[in-house]
Amino acid sequence: MDACACAFRRCLRDQAGGLTRSEPRPPPMPKHDTRQFANQHERRKIAVAPEILRTINSLKARLLSQRLLGTLEQGPFAGYDYGNLSIRSSRQPLQLLITGRQTASKQPLTADDFALVHGYRAEDFVVLSRGRTEPSSETPLHWRAFQADARVGAVAHAHVVDYHPLAAAFPAFLKESGLRVAQLRSKSRAGAEEIGRLVAAGGLGIILMPNHDGGFGVFSTGADIVAAVASVAAFYQDLERYGEAHGIPTG
Repeated sequence: MDACACAFRRCLRDQAGGLTRSEPRPPPMPKHDTRQFANQHERRKIAVAPEILRTINSLKARLLSQRLLGTLEQGPFAGYDYGNLSIRSSRQPLQLLITGRQTASKQPLTADDFALVHGYRAEDFVVLSRGRTEPSSETPLHWRAFQADARVGAVAHAHVVDYHPLAAAFPAFLKESGLRVAQLRSKSRAGAEEIGRLVAAGGLGIILMPNHDGGFGVFSTGADIVAAVASVAAFYQDLERYGEAHGIPTG
């Protein structure tokens, strides 16, 4: 392992201890909260290492350019952001650093755009977290993926919305791809459990989510965030090639 990789992993281990003094509550978000879980959130500033921010912002720029993260432009949820990223910041106890609500379209992200999640109770669907922003509405999916397989070091959850140029190729591609598929109700406790089951059974890689939040979801687990995003990029290229090979317009 090279020096940069070692430094990056040290940064991940340091996240759990990054609290500082209490911060004032920011103005409320203008958009309706789509989260279904109860959130016991401590609004305090957390530290995120500069190297982690640089890596995530660099990878996120590519996903934004491909419209795999962004803001919904059409439909009943127009104006809402879609997509989220997370990294494992501690193994024992399990903690994860996840992008906050309505931050998918923001670039660059700062430490104030992340939440540190330090607990999840499936029995009463409660997420425990801290940070200047509250965690993504899909936090339970991420938590169960990390919990299901110790090799999961990061999750990249992208969306291909219905009006995306590649969306037309997806139904036929899904039948032939051989990839894992999660039929789940968005943001639900049952959906989180289904993700955990699939990751426990199949390990790292891509899980596809048909009929997910105005399109379909691409849920990628990797040893680190670079690997998780690389799997999303490879899927995107495969879908693009499939569409071209079968005469399905993709642009």
